[in-house]
Amino acid sequence: MKNNLVFLLFWFCLTVANSSAAESGVVGTTGGLVLRLDSSVRAVGLGGAYTAINDNPDGILYNPAVISSMDETSLSYTHNEFLSNTRYDSLSLILPMVKPFGNIGTHLLVYYTDPIESTDLNGQPLPKSYFGYGTVGALSFGGNIHELLRAGINLKIFNEGLTGYFSRYGLAVDFGVQLRRIPLPWPVVDSLRIGFILRNIGLRFDQSQITLTPASFNFGCAYYLPGTIYGTLVFVVDTDFSSGRPPVFAAGAEYLFRNKFYLRFGYRYALGGQTNVANSMVGLSTGLGWKTEKYLLNYSYSPYANLGDLHRISVQVKF
Repeated sequence: MKNNLVFLLFWFCLTVANSSAAESGVVGTTGGLVLRLDSSVRAVGLGGAYTAINDNPDGILYNPAVISSMDETSLSYTHNEFLSNTRYDSLSLILPMVKPFGNIGTHLLVYYTDPIESTDLNGQPLPKSYFGYGTVGALSFGGNIHELLRAGINLKIFNEGLTGYFSRYGLAVDFGVQLRRIPLPWPVVDSLRIGFILRNIGLRFDQSQITLTPASFNFGCAYYLPGTIYGTLVFVVDTDFSSGRPPVFAAGAEYLFRNKFYLRFGYRYALGGQTNVANSMVGLSTGLGWKTEKYLLNYSYSPYANLGDLHRISVQVKF
C-alpha cells in the first residue's frame, strides 16, 4: 500500500506540474520522465558522470559522439529495478561502418509498472487498475570530424502515460561532442577527456497541446591516471543543467583491476539539496563490473531511503 501511494503521488505530481507549467506559459519545464531515466548501469555507478567517459553501447543516450570509437559490433541489455513496483529495460546495439564514416547505433528503453489497484473514498477496491508506461527509441550516428574531435547525434521518439489519466508522445534530438585530447604542450593534460551534449531538444504532443521537451545541457570531464601492473584509475565529473529542475553535479571514480574487475563509486548532488524524483535521482551510488574478451557484466546499487533501494544489472556482448 505504501509503495503504491508513493507511486501514485509521484505520477500525480508530474501531471499537475506539467499542467501548471503550461497554464503559466512556461512550457516544457517538467514531465518527460522517460527521457530522464538512467540507461547505463556503469553510469549509475559513477553517479551519472558519463558525458566524457562513455565508451559502451548502453551509454548512447549520454553522448552519441563516442560510439565512433567502437570497432566491433556490440549489444547491451540492461534491467533496472526502479522505485515503488516500477522497472525498466533497455537494449542498445552498435554497428561499425566502413571508416571514416563512423558508426551507427540503436537504443530502445521500455518503462513499466505493476498493476496498481484503485480504491474509492472509503478505501474499498474498484474494478479498474492503472498502469504507468513509457518507451524511448533512438537512432544514433557518431563519427570523427577531426583527429581530436568526435561528434554524434541521437534521433529519438518517445511516449509515456498513466492509463486513465494521460498519454503523450514526442520527438527529440541530441547533439554531442567529445574532445579526445586537449591540444596543449603539457603532458599532464594528455589523459584528459572533455564531453558536451545538448539533450532532448524537441516537441511533446499531449492531446491538443504541443510543448517543449525537457531539454538539458551536460558538460563533463574524465581524467585517466597512468596505469600500473595492477590496474587503471579514472576520475569523472559532470554537470547537468536541465529545464524544470535545479542544476545537478556528479562525480565518480572507477578502478579497473588487472583488466578484469571494476569497482565504482559516485555521488550526484542537486543544487539546493532537493532529492525528489521529479527533480533528480541524487545521492550516493556504487557499482561493480567483470569483463572478458567478449563479455561485460555490470551491477550498480543506489540507496534512496524511504523510496527504496535501486538495483541495476547489464550484460554486454561483443561480436
